Amino acid sequence: KVIEKRQINFDTKRVNRLTKYADSIKYTFVKYNNEYDIEFNCYLGHKFNINYQFFKLRYDRKEEVCLICNKIGTNDSKPENGICEFVQKYYSGTILRSYPILERKHIDIYLPDLNLGFEHNGTYFHSEATGTPDDYHYNKTETAESKGIKLIHIYEDDWIYKTEIIKSRILNILNCLTNKIYARKCKIREIDYKLSKIFLKTNHIQGNTVSKTNLGLFYNDELVSLMTFGERKISGSKKLELLRFCNKLNIIVIGGASKLFEYYKNNYIFDTILSYADRSWSSGNLYRVLGFENKGKTLPNYYYVINKIKQNRFNFTKSKLIKSELLLEGETERECMLRLKYYRIYDSGSLIFEYNKQNITIKI
Repeated sequence: KVIEKRQINFDTKRVNRLTKYADSIKYTFVKYNNEYDIEFNCYLGHKFNINYQFFKLRYDRKEEVCLICNKIGTNDSKPENGICEFVQKYYSGTILRSYPILERKHIDIYLPDLNLGFEHNGTYFHSEATGTPDDYHYNKTETAESKGIKLIHIYEDDWIYKTEIIKSRILNILNCLTNKIYARKCKIREIDYKLSKIFLKTNHIQGNTVSKTNLGLFYNDELVSLMTFGERKISGSKKLELLRFCNKLNIIVIGGASKLFEYYKNNYIFDTILSYADRSWSSGNLYRVLGFENKGKTLPNYYYVINKIKQNRFNFTKSKLIKSELLLEGETERECMLRLKYYRIYDSGSLIFEYNKQNITIKI
């Protein structure tokens, strides 16, 4: 009887814990039959049964717990497997899965010989909808960095909708790109915004942004590399910024960034140029090569997740919400978006870089 009573108390505590876990990810706890048979409804309404250990494993790793949304062993429903398979195709070294870097912190895919890790971030399960802290990705990047590990964050929507860009960047990081062009064999042309927009949407993970000056490198009359500049309002004043740089997919243009930036320095008037390196992908090495100085880090930036796709927060400012008649009287932007069930997801922040012409020392 004592053992039976203890088991009942244990099961009651487990049910309370499971109910709390389910609530935090917008699931509904339905029934606890035993530790091997627990029934839930996911936030999409799917009914499924799962054992306690597997539920907890997926929950702790911030994976989609639902066995219908995320079928066991199905690569197309688990992008992390797809990323790993792509890396395995081109990299013959050791690959570890769920590698621990700190208590309750694991790297999804880790290449120990390169001190390189890849994270797959589900846009729903890594958003505030499931209680993910604002600094979750930032802190994970910091933890990895403190252990000498370069951590790449790949978001669910980017892997689905920008697959070729992601694959090209992974191949570049793994030093597997074989199509190499030397910048000295290329010609520089200033191109119009329309062509710049098309090139960036096809080749840059962040897509296009409004720019004033767009410098392209052409090889045999084909645009293979692009660097854009423009002014943005930062802390109330306009600042010149290096906005975008990228090569054409699956191509390395050796010396391309240096040639484009040197051309800008020699042909345009400026005192200071700012730029920001997205820590989801970059450690800022290119900026150091170009002569920029690191001036610090930003706090994590946020996006809104709509239909599992990250949307720029500037599309949902208070003025735009009023214009679209979504904002109720007295509501803030945050309150309005929560009511609409559009949740925030935060990135790893950015590194701030500055290039100052006055700091250049001339050797005689």
